[in-house]
Amino acid sequence: MSSAIYFLRNLTLLLLATLATCSSFHAQDYKFASSIDSILNIWSGLEKPGITIAIVRNGKLIYENNVGMANIGKNRPNDSTTTFWIASTSKQFTAAGIYLLANNNKLSLQKSVRTYLTDLPLLFNDVTIDHLVHHTSGIRDGFVLTALSKKPEALYTNENVLAYLKQQRDFSFRPGSAFEYNNSGYVLLARVIEKVSGVPYPEFMKVNFFQPLGMLHTYISGSFPATEQMAEGYKEQSDKNPSSYAETHFKGNTYGSTGVITTIKDLVTWSTVIQSGGVGTPFQKIISQLLTSGKLDNGKAVAYGGGLEKVNYKGKTAYEHFGADEGFKANMIYFPEQNITVIGLTNNGSQYKLQEILYGIADLVLGITTPHSIPLEQPDEELLLTTHYYDPVSPKFLIVNDYKSFAKIGTSANGYAAPFGKSGQTLVSGDPLPVKYRVSPEKLKAQDQSQLELTRIIPDTSTGDLNRFLGEYYSDELQTSYKITNSDKGIAFELLPGVTLDLYRITPTDFMFEYLGPNYLQFDGNAFFFSREGCRRLRFERK
Repeated sequence: MSSAIYFLRNLTLLLLATLATCSSFHAQDYKFASSIDSILNIWSGLEKPGITIAIVRNGKLIYENNVGMANIGKNRPNDSTTTFWIASTSKQFTAAGIYLLANNNKLSLQKSVRTYLTDLPLLFNDVTIDHLVHHTSGIRDGFVLTALSKKPEALYTNENVLAYLKQQRDFSFRPGSAFEYNNSGYVLLARVIEKVSGVPYPEFMKVNFFQPLGMLHTYISGSFPATEQMAEGYKEQSDKNPSSYAETHFKGNTYGSTGVITTIKDLVTWSTVIQSGGVGTPFQKIISQLLTSGKLDNGKAVAYGGGLEKVNYKGKTAYEHFGADEGFKANMIYFPEQNITVIGLTNNGSQYKLQEILYGIADLVLGITTPHSIPLEQPDEELLLTTHYYDPVSPKFLIVNDYKSFAKIGTSANGYAAPFGKSGQTLVSGDPLPVKYRVSPEKLKAQDQSQLELTRIIPDTSTGDLNRFLGEYYSDELQTSYKITNSDKGIAFELLPGVTLDLYRITPTDFMFEYLGPNYLQFDGNAFFFSREGCRRLRFERK
């Protein structure tokens, strides 16, 4: 059982004890602070990366703790002055910059992005600024395109993102018709801010936001800044030795979708502004806009405001945005009805449970006694049934292994399968924000805003005709080619020379492979269409 699961269960027990023994509000404050301290001590020590937690209620800091090391090699402990790379948590600031310009009549949210970035191709005519803010543009993710072009992380730059977006001949979907999270939309928004304001994005944010708000230790850096106050990023060197860490951090140079460097104190300042609604400040309208959900062309709301996701947590509305880049993770979770914000920063890129930790802390502060429902695998239970589901349009493929008291869902035959609890015909993950699927005899339907519906299939296991897919395929949108080769298990996708990934057959013409998530190849004559999250139906022609 993971330390995060123990953490969440201990939090629940500590909460119950706190509620039973405390007779005053201030006593409860002391108790939950003591409880969180005892849990965070797990991450203290001279050989462990840091974790920083802060809680803001009604505009006041009511808890803060900094444990672990900002830099293990330099023997520098983590403290309230340590600066962290907050990755995609940065997006709310980019959205705020766009709203500032819109409110000052410098740009229109409903106008095409080509109004401001005239060098974009005609394909972008129907993409509005609002589409980019709310991830409803349908454009392909420029970082996925850069990676597919076999570029190293050092070349993950705004310039390369823009270059590959300009070479695209199609989108993942029609602008305004669907929601799909997309980093390159926020790269374009940063470029729009620069074009409209006439100053570099980092300077614009410093002058218009960070300085007026008193966030004096916050700034924009496209690349990792090796300053004295900057935490070094780390990752666990291996599963077998999780207490041994190697230095790592983002190697590219990009901002807009990421790039904010800040301290826990400055994020507390930002949280107080959000909690006040910006009343009495020039940011009042902007805060309201950040918390307003976007809409599709059909009027349906999406669960995303201005750089903030809107979620339902145990019946309570919350706004958050998780950030994860090499060596770092960050999140801010704001509960508007309770006016409480829980903030977490870590320079341990292997701390995948940061979100669960923060929601567990929120349970303490909010007085929630309902524990997370974490379906645990029962090792003695026999596998009853394996069912395969597929949607060729998205595309998305899932394998459901059904046991008596739980199920496991994975995206490939031999990859990781996550445990799901059963509630009638609904399968529910144990995440703080649960993934839910509704099961019927022939369908598996996602219970979220996507409403994705997969159909039950029997995968094609034939191998006699696989040679017809062999060859080298070229994308003129990427100016890059990939080979389909023979393998011991059939055919494989050659990621790099000498590095091949076996293709798993779904239908007579559709295949998938696992690499940083599921990837799909759909063959059509002498071509295949490549799809993964952030990039759908990118065409490769046989050479």
